[in-house]
Amino acid sequence: MTVREIRGHLEELYGIDVSPELISAVTDAVLEEVAEWQNRPLDAIYPLVFFDAIRVKIRDEGFVRNKAVYIALGILPDGTKEILGIWIEQTEGAKFWLRVMNELKSRGVADVLIAVVDGLKGFPEAINAVFPQTVVQTCIVHLIRHSLEFVSWKDRKPVVPALRAIYRAKDAEAGMKALEEFEAGYWGQRYPAITQSWRRNWQHVVPFFAFPESVRRIIYTTDDIDKRDFGFLDSCAFICSAQVSVFLRPGPQDFPCERVETQSRLAGAMAPWPAARFPGHALTASSTAPFWSGPGR
Repeated sequence: MTVREIRGHLEELYGIDVSPELISAVTDAVLEEVAEWQNRPLDAIYPLVFFDAIRVKIRDEGFVRNKAVYIALGILPDGTKEILGIWIEQTEGAKFWLRVMNELKSRGVADVLIAVVDGLKGFPEAINAVFPQTVVQTCIVHLIRHSLEFVSWKDRKPVVPALRAIYRAKDAEAGMKALEEFEAGYWGQRYPAITQSWRRNWQHVVPFFAFPESVRRIIYTTDDIDKRDFGFLDSCAFICSAQVSVFLRPGPQDFPCERVETQSRLAGAMAPWPAARFPGHALTASSTAPFWSGPGR
């Protein structure tokens, strides 16, 4: 984005008119704060972290280029959201994600209980290389979108409910049975690549089934990164172009209604893990927060 585009962006979002000189001055003034935020210490443990990359247009050396903006969005034990970091690279790849994991560890993160990721090849291995006990969950929405890439446009509407039977199964065994039924059915025979894709990713789909419905709604997608609460698609374009990441409300985010609901669900999800993994957090499940029988640590 050019200074003129940033100016228009501010006017459209906030109804304010600022001069190009002010934009340049503000950008230069906060660079030190941005660097401090990018290297700030992090909590030792995060119950849940979403990892994803989005593509944005960034002005670089006089040219506008498409780049990958890597984002780690952590959920704290009290249900609040915190952007752990933002990184810019030419493309998305597992090698760069490995660098991100090492950076998070160097900034104080000792453990991530559940990591929700897209279907990028090598991504789960990059996470477990640094955090070996982390349960890696493939984003179900990404998997569905990938499945639909094999389907003609006119067939997509009926294929979606057929896939729904798989990820809405009560447990992993029922999910596999639903996958086998899909494979043997009309749509599975017509589009065999769909079943092949689900089988390749099944190892990282299975954790999803260990959780109750209330927790599944939290972890089934990384799309939380793209939600309007953060305005990532527009904000990142402005932020990265201006090199002012601090404007993305970088501290822990507190959306009261959502925070309370998330805390209630996380209480159930965290129940099987020893309290020692959450020092200083007196988080207990409420009467409405279901417990789950997932893997202990």
